Amino acid sequence: MKTCVCHNISDKSIKSVLANFFHGVTIITKRRGDLDGHTQEKGNLDDLHEACSSGKGFNCGKCACAIADLARDHNRNITMNQLKDSLPGLTEPVAPLKVAPKTTPAF
Repeated sequence: MKTCVCHNISDKSIKSVLANFFHGVTIITKRRGDLDGHTQEKGNLDDLHEACSSGKGFNCGKCACAIADLARDHNRNITMNQLKDSLPGLTEPVAPLKVAPKTTPAF
């Protein structure tokens, strides 16, 4: 699906950049700037868009919300992987539970 029409960026290309270029890096889901709700921290939405568009910034900015959604998913995956890595590992796979077949009572 096209996420940024101005620069012909698809959701697949954004996910690829997130997986390869921003692997393990949490994205700040705010635009770069000095206004309220913006940030000057690195790893923001503008940095992500520039990585996907060969250094070009936002034109109209209509895609910012969709890119932020993809970044939030990326951030959730990082958190889940950190949680998974912090848990003690199982020594052997757990077998699925076997449920006894239902029996009909004899009358």
